[in-house]
Amino acid sequence: MLGWGLATARAATPTDADIDALLRASGMQAQLDQIPNALRTAGQQQGGLGAGLIKPLVDTLSAVFNPLELQRLMRAEVVRQLDTDTLAAAMTWFNSAEAHSILAAEQRLFEPAVMDRIAAAMESGTTPELTPARKRLLQEIDRATGATEAALDMMMNMQAAFLTAFSHLLMPDQANEFSATLASFAGTRSQYRKLVQDQLLLQQAVLMEPVTDDALQKLRDFARTDAGRKT
Repeated sequence: MLGWGLATARAATPTDADIDALLRASGMQAQLDQIPNALRTAGQQQGGLGAGLIKPLVDTLSAVFNPLELQRLMRAEVVRQLDTDTLAAAMTWFNSAEAHSILAAEQRLFEPAVMDRIAAAMESGTTPELTPARKRLLQEIDRATGATEAALDMMMNMQAAFLTAFSHLLMPDQANEFSATLASFAGTRSQYRKLVQDQLLLQQAVLMEPVTDDALQKLRDFARTDAGRKT
């Protein structure tokens, strides 16, 4: 268990140490730490850009997806949503063997062999290992965790960030702000939902192969609790 001190100090709101522990145990801190490298990779993949444009593009994207600012927003949301009892319930899950197995499986995402298998699954539209029962369980987890909606949020934010970055580079005096560009995508969200949902299912089918059905069922059940919904 991570050190909490909740038993001796039942504050109405989580302390900074409590929030740090949640971010680490849930894997959110690791995801935040990966943002700069992910943005650099995304910028370098824009094959039509000259080297002189890549750095300004990545700099602009980094300003939009500033890990420190995202962490500040996450911390504020934790304080707004959780009291220490709810946070303790969440930590009980995140410190469980089942949660550790799921987090370890998720961290395989950028392994070349796993990436190749995910790409092959998306190209074919299926993966042989995905049984009907497993598919149903993964879909239940998606609904319980709001994973598709979160993926849509990320996709829309990335698209808006790239367009904002380009507009600032090419027309600095007439560039749209990020918030305005993002708002302009609101009408297209429903068009992408089924595609994102299907791709996320295949991605999770590959990633979660090492995870038992029992662990996934416990994740689904946790996600349906008050603590799960808020974290």
